[in-house]
Amino acid sequence: MQSLTPHARARMQQRGIRPEAIAALLDFGCARHLHSKGRELVFFDKKARARLAKANPDVAARPAAFGAPTRSWDRTASSSPSATATGA
Repeated sequence: MQSLTPHARARMQQRGIRPEAIAALLDFGCARHLHSKGRELVFFDKKARARLAKANPDVAARPAAFGAPTRSWDRTASSSPSATATGA
């Protein structure tokens, strides 16, 4: 996993986001390129959740373990989780 800034670690702690959730997001999440900002937005959609559940069935039994609501992650920004919840 990418190294996180102290600010990102603090926000993860405040929001209850585990490092495993970020790793799973980067491994299984759906990515969209934001052309206007030159960034990639990564999020869990239904297909990404299905891929994660197939690879790790015990996660399907406890989906809240990886955080709800779904949170987005901008790979090219300052390595911090985005405050914007997707699907809202």
